[in-house]
Amino acid sequence: MKNVLFLKRYVVWNSYKIETLYSRSGDTYEQLLLAENSDLSSCSSVVFVNDIDSYITSVYNETDVELKYHFLPFSIGEYAAMVRTYMKRLLASFIKLVK
Repeated sequence: MKNVLFLKRYVVWNSYKIETLYSRSGDTYEQLLLAENSDLSSCSSVVFVNDIDSYITSVYNETDVELKYHFLPFSIGEYAAMVRTYMKRLLASFIKLVK
């Protein structure tokens, strides 16, 4: 079972697409938020990965698109929910093993 407790949350986006769609720079997270809020749309994705640089590199290698990213830390409540879910799944796996 993959340990999801070590995953980190990031927002990723294509700054070129921001510049094309909104005629403004999309180099920073703040600029992304301004662009998305300007017409209440989303041009970004949320990903959960251990190593963001490997993710960005693999996307680039497959698509030739350079993505920007911003780390979004989990709140205490979100992390607690993840721990509970992980522990439930771990217990269920253990019970299957024992049976």
